[in-house]
Amino acid sequence: MPQHPVIDADGHINEPVDLWDKFVDPPYRDLAPRLVTTSEGSDAITFLGATHIPSFGGMGLPALGIAGQKCGPRTMYERRYVDGHPGGFDPGARLAVMDEEGIEIAVLFPSLSALPIAAVPDERFGTALARGYNNWLAEFCHVRPHRLYGVAQVPLLHVNAAITEATRAVETLGMRMIVLRPNPYGGRQWMDRSYDPFWACLQDLGVPIAFHEGTFPHIVPTAGADRFENFFFQHAVSHPFEQQLVCLSLLAGGVLERFPRLQVAFMESGCGWLPYWLDRIDEHYEHLEWLAPDLSMKPSAYFQRQCFISTEAGDFDVAYVAGKLGADKLLFASDFPHYDAVFPGAVSAFRASAGLTEEAAAAVCGGNAARMLRLPGAS
Repeated sequence: MPQHPVIDADGHINEPVDLWDKFVDPPYRDLAPRLVTTSEGSDAITFLGATHIPSFGGMGLPALGIAGQKCGPRTMYERRYVDGHPGGFDPGARLAVMDEEGIEIAVLFPSLSALPIAAVPDERFGTALARGYNNWLAEFCHVRPHRLYGVAQVPLLHVNAAITEATRAVETLGMRMIVLRPNPYGGRQWMDRSYDPFWACLQDLGVPIAFHEGTFPHIVPTAGADRFENFFFQHAVSHPFEQQLVCLSLLAGGVLERFPRLQVAFMESGCGWLPYWLDRIDEHYEHLEWLAPDLSMKPSAYFQRQCFISTEAGDFDVAYVAGKLGADKLLFASDFPHYDAVFPGAVSAFRASAGLTEEAAAAVCGGNAARMLRLPGAS
């Protein structure tokens, strides 16, 4: 392995349509999400007694596997989810894509299942879905365990169940990261003390938490959904704004003060907003310190100590962010195989456009992720 292998810190899998049939035990198997075809000819998901038709601006579920292909307003009617790039569904095909792209390690996030697991009000059902997904993903990654790293899901509406599943996912399945939606779970803010046992668990397990938005506004509260129906507008708002909100809550709400060894990554939201946001939070702390009584240092210091943010090919402000915050805070990500991923050539496109020194590029493209994930040989 090269000294600085390229690590894709945020790639995606596309869940197989029979995942829940094979990996969720009865009696919850019959209640699990199902992929169906509507009378209009588009793919949809049935779940908790309702049919959800994610349009993604007319692209629908096929957009989750359409990297490198043209898509448009009729994609959801003319293509099927299961016809997406094989690298989203099959570990062997994914490894072939990684070899072609020059990626040594891929960190794999969900596509369809994060929403149901985050939104299930029934603890046993939510736990069954999380366990089933994590078991499937562990099997997917087992094909090449030193190159494919799964990101586990937990039913965090139920904190004790989330602790149990996070512990199992890390200690039994070998997962190296836990993913959460930045949207509120059960109406709670992220600085709510009810989450403290969960943060303590992750801190002790030594695995980072990754926040990743998904824009399903009719199922969980989503920034921008109260003002816009159009997916163009919703998506433009939800990914960075939801990350800004959870970032504010963790930094200014005292979570990282209380848990100084907890690491956090903010994924798929661009990185250009971060210097402005940290400066703004720091300015408020300077003038209104008594309204953030849980802190012993300015909010941005917690980010510097414990946090990362991902960046992708096409982000024009990478060098600026690296200059302001340090290149050691940035993680390269591909977003493959989703519709908005740069493919093929994400790594070369990133290196060409980022404007980083070779040393900084090596850190962003692999060294930082290796350190965050505590991979062997990382420093």
